[in-house]
Amino acid sequence: MELADDKVYLLHKVLGKVGYFEVGELIDLIKHKLGDNLLLVLANVKKEDGIEYFHYTEAHYFSNFYEEIFKQLIKDGQIVFEFRLHLYPSGSARDRGSGFRISRKYLPNLYEERLIIISGGQK
Repeated sequence: MELADDKVYLLHKVLGKVGYFEVGELIDLIKHKLGDNLLLVLANVKKEDGIEYFHYTEAHYFSNFYEEIFKQLIKDGQIVFEFRLHLYPSGSARDRGSGFRISRKYLPNLYEERLIIISGGQK
């Protein structure tokens, strides 16, 4: 991806720019989906007799989305765009839609305020 002229361009190795997203529209979509806040909850999962059990180990509350950091993480390659299409050996396909992805370790950078609700060290 390349960020220029308030657009996020999708780049192909041979064809160059093949599409783009308006940065303002992306930010509006993020804020519409998440509001200005995000609660990230992590858990250990185990299955017994077909029933899933969750032990919540961490919870982090993030607020006040940083639009400029969002742009910088795209420039730095920390936010990527994926085509989530899976081909099965039978030849059939499963299209999970395309989307943007960010590693959990960079997620806190997107928000001004961070609050640990449950620490990974708590028992």
